[in-house]
Amino acid sequence: TIGLITVVLVTASAFMFMGAQNKNLGDITVSSITIKNNEDILPYVRMNNRSINVYSEDGGGLFLGNGIIGITNEQSDFAVNLGVNDSGGGLIKIKNSNKNEALKLSTTISGGGSLKILNGKNNPVVHLSSTKNEDGLIVLNDRYGDFGWNKNGKK
Repeated sequence: TIGLITVVLVTASAFMFMGAQNKNLGDITVSSITIKNNEDILPYVRMNNRSINVYSEDGGGLFLGNGIIGITNEQSDFAVNLGVNDSGGGLIKIKNSNKNEALKLSTTISGGGSLKILNGKNNPVVHLSSTKNEDGLIVLNDRYGDFGWNKNGKK
């Protein structure tokens, strides 16, 4: 009985001692980490000092790095980009299967919004935005991207 009590007390002491220890591992430095699993959905994760990639064997996946979040198609080409534009505002770009921009949604320098739609030949055909004076603006171009019509919302 005394041996059993001693074993229980020593075990309890060991658990208390281990539980009181600092769990912080400090800094861990590696060149990259690759995680592979046997699941059907996004089985690969690769991290390095610049980015995190989560992707499937087919090539489609998610990229986080260089100030953008990108969704890639099966050819590993960016299909959707989410990031920050030159003025520090938000930016979303959607590309077509030819790798050309089809839609661009962003903020303007003055803090308003802007939506640009491009055709399959990568020519801008519609532009909706707010002006520097905070009025609405619609611009329509022809299939070549040449100016066709515009309307300012200012009364």
